[in-house]
Amino acid sequence: MAEETTRCFRGCCASRSVRLDVGMAEITGCSEVIAKGAASKVKRGLYRDVEVAVKFPSLPTTDDLNRFHKELGIHLEFTGRGRGCRHIVPLVGARAHPPHYVTLTPLARCNLAQLVHEAPGGGREGAGALGLLGLGLQIARGVESLHGRGYVHRDLKPANVLITADGEAQLTDFQLTEKESELVDLFSSSEARLSNSGKKPSGGFHKKLLVGTLEYMAPEILTKTSHTRESDVYSLGILLNELFTGVFPFSDCSKERPGCHTVLELGYGHQELKAAVVSEGLRPTMLEAKKGSEEGDEEEAQLVSRLNGLLAACWSLNAQERPAIGEVCATLESILFDYSGTASGAGSVEGSGSEATAVLMDLDVEQEGVVDGRPLGGTAIDEDLVLGSRGEEDSRIAESLCFSGGALKLNAGSFQTIGGRDSQEDRIVQSSPSPYFEGLGVHLLAVFDGHRGSEASEYCARHVEKVLTRCLREAALGKSGDSLDSKKGLPRQALERAFQVLDESFFEAHEGCNAGATSLVCLVCESKVFVANCGDCRCIVGGPAGVRELSRDHTTASEGERERVMASKGGALRFQVDAWRIGSCGLQVTRSIGDADVKPLGVISVPEVVEHDLREGDDFICLASDGLWDVVSSEEVAGMVRDTVKNPSMVAQRLGLEACSRGSRDNISVLVAFTKQGLGSHEKIFEGGREKHGFTQTFYGSR
Repeated sequence: MAEETTRCFRGCCASRSVRLDVGMAEITGCSEVIAKGAASKVKRGLYRDVEVAVKFPSLPTTDDLNRFHKELGIHLEFTGRGRGCRHIVPLVGARAHPPHYVTLTPLARCNLAQLVHEAPGGGREGAGALGLLGLGLQIARGVESLHGRGYVHRDLKPANVLITADGEAQLTDFQLTEKESELVDLFSSSEARLSNSGKKPSGGFHKKLLVGTLEYMAPEILTKTSHTRESDVYSLGILLNELFTGVFPFSDCSKERPGCHTVLELGYGHQELKAAVVSEGLRPTMLEAKKGSEEGDEEEAQLVSRLNGLLAACWSLNAQERPAIGEVCATLESILFDYSGTASGAGSVEGSGSEATAVLMDLDVEQEGVVDGRPLGGTAIDEDLVLGSRGEEDSRIAESLCFSGGALKLNAGSFQTIGGRDSQEDRIVQSSPSPYFEGLGVHLLAVFDGHRGSEASEYCARHVEKVLTRCLREAALGKSGDSLDSKKGLPRQALERAFQVLDESFFEAHEGCNAGATSLVCLVCESKVFVANCGDCRCIVGGPAGVRELSRDHTTASEGERERVMASKGGALRFQVDAWRIGSCGLQVTRSIGDADVKPLGVISVPEVVEHDLREGDDFICLASDGLWDVVSSEEVAGMVRDTVKNPSMVAQRLGLEACSRGSRDNISVLVAFTKQGLGSHEKIFEGGREKHGFTQTFYGSR
């Protein structure tokens, strides 16, 4: 590790963990060219007695030099302690000073294209189904890390995925990678200039945006639209299909096959391919299951069907219908775990020296969210976790939730908007009633406000229900390790334990990721509400009985939280810009899930749990991220709920749009639930010749 900060020649890139001024004399043995392209060539070399890949970019113009510095900056963003992503190639060193410009990365065994199409039996075929699924999940995880920090790769293809000596997949080649927000702004501003000038586009601008490799380019890119995360998901779908089938995209399509047209082998040019993909819905041929009645054929058919369903969604013509990368990862993870329970063996990748299940998947690490060896993720209901059918054990849980036999029916709805940010990092969970509380009528509502990426909020939203259910059962059985004074402590203990499990398992699943999420979880059962808060989301309950806040903001604005942070080992605060902040990242929240780099500085994941008995006048519950509460008070929220038609989705939308109109600069997520089924869609405003309630002034006026 470098002892002092080194910088590039321009000074725009700096690092303490990676040298940016490596002398060319320190790199030896650079003779064998292992890869060559239009923009660079890569040679095998030695640096500090370690084999590395030395990339020599071609920099004939200023634009090319700018691109080199941008790619170097992206490498540094994903390299170093607390920054690295296991499935994005790390930077070993660089020379960013004239006259030589090079980057050094660990030497890979091969790239994915070579593994799929060139390696003998020990390559793709030797990996087995489990190994290929593991590789696919790792590639998706790499894309998820890029998207989590606002980047789009723009050239996802097998040649840009490296296979390490340990058999793991790593994304590489970030020459075309850009911030999605910058691409959208560039496209919009350029289109506006052309429109205002009245001139016709020359084509040069669109050629700058039309980048990538044709077979993997999304239809919207072929029709001259800016790259987005959805475009990357399309490319990933084509890549995964190639990995699973072993066939180059479109090369096996025949003109006679309905819905497909030969575009490569029979001499079709690029224009024909573009037209077929965009207008005729041409997609690569999918994997087919073996036909037969032998044992295992049914399981294989189910596996193939699930994979093909995922791939078809990824390459949907409508970009908005494609799944987010987090959903792709969750589906692959679920398929991988389900299939690993029935597969008899997976073989090994030649040269790795270990089974594909260990090398390519590493289930204990790669399978996101594992507690006690069991998965937390996936969309299927885990029947073993369902509460309500286990006699005395579930009786304790029901009693702790104040369940007496009646089932409260909530009428819930939500609204989300990106607000003033360039990406949506919030996540909402609305499980009403939760399928994991069979017969108990328990509702789970949650808001997770992500920061520094959406990885933590996505992870929490995906796993909170299963984690909480498991923690409740463990608490009822006395397996959690904590002592209970009474049965009434079960929900509190389970909620606190669930936050701890989510925090710890997120670190394991996303090693090196510093994303975090403030978390608010609400359990509603009959006459009782349990609220666990960790951060600055907020929950209120309101109605004719008045408004009550069921959570307290955990930020540096709280004197108690500041004192706790300063009293902790390593705790450090400094006043920066406009508020007290923690660490070099300038975090204002003092409790969250994730945020690995500031956990040693006093940030904790321990929630505050509040129990509330629903009163006769408690008509609604509202949970929201700080994007709402920064500009709208709790009393104003209660007033707008009262003044709005009693449709929870409409109420949530009104609150979210009101926050936007007041200038909220954050993501806004609002969840509203009405507790009284007798409430109609309208409410009496006038009574006895006068207004029954005072109105709440909003940006657009009153009622």
